[in-house]
Amino acid sequence: MKKFTRYVLVAAGLAVSTLAVPSWADTLNFDDLPRRADHETPALGSYHGFDWDNWYYVTAAPFINSGYYEGTVSGPNASWGTTSSFRSASSFNLLDLQLTSAWNDGLMVSFVGSANGIDLFSKTVLASSTAPSLVSFDWMGIDRVRVVSSGGIRNPNYGGEGTQFVVDDIRFTSAVPETESYWLLLLGLVAIGLLRWRKHFQRKD
Repeated sequence: MKKFTRYVLVAAGLAVSTLAVPSWADTLNFDDLPRRADHETPALGSYHGFDWDNWYYVTAAPFINSGYYEGTVSGPNASWGTTSSFRSASSFNLLDLQLTSAWNDGLMVSFVGSANGIDLFSKTVLASSTAPSLVSFDWMGIDRVRVVSSGGIRNPNYGGEGTQFVVDDIRFTSAVPETESYWLLLLGLVAIGLLRWRKHFQRKD
């Protein structure tokens, strides 16, 4: 009986550790926002459960000679900012995103992830204006991301200048497993328990 209990406890530990890192991920690609045929770049405001401060979206087509165009990875739209942030009322895990500079090569972009007003993570990268770079984070249990960009050298092939960054395809997960995950955990534990119980009594017979 002790061996059976030990098996169940080990299985429970493995199941809980699996739930701690969700297997699903959501992607913010901004492509469900209206396409723009002009040079307007509306503020994001509230979008997909996040509040976006000093953060905008852009349709790439009118900005062919810029990092706005090069940094649009998945579809017609991408987002941009300078000194910007996004936050959620509930905690989330930031996995990665695609980053480009709108005008300057070697743009320095600093990210800070925080929870309940306490800074937990930070990362600084250099962004190109001619191609997006995948920036990986794997920051767990945060509720806000701040981004500040500076420096770099203006790309002479572009008509504009400035320290704007372009972000597309932000991948994140919820930090709290969904109800369905708990049901799967319970069913798994019951199945393991029944299997071990059956083998235990088969050996006794």
